[in-house]
Amino acid sequence: MTPEDKQKLKIHSKNHSAKHMAIMNAMMRSGKSFNQAHRAALKIERKGKQTT
Repeated sequence: MTPEDKQKLKIHSKNHSAKHMAIMNAMMRSGKSFNQAHRAALKIERKGKQTT
C-alpha cells in the first residue's frame, strides 16, 4: 500500500466505522483498489444489517 493510500484511508476513517476500515485495509493489502475495497466493505456491512 502506498503512502497516498494510507493518507486516503486516514481521512476516510473519519466518516466510517472501525469495522469498515478494517475490511478496507485487508482488501487493499490483498491488491484491491480504494474504490473496490470501499464498495465491498459497504456491501458487507449492509448484508450484516438486514433483518429479513
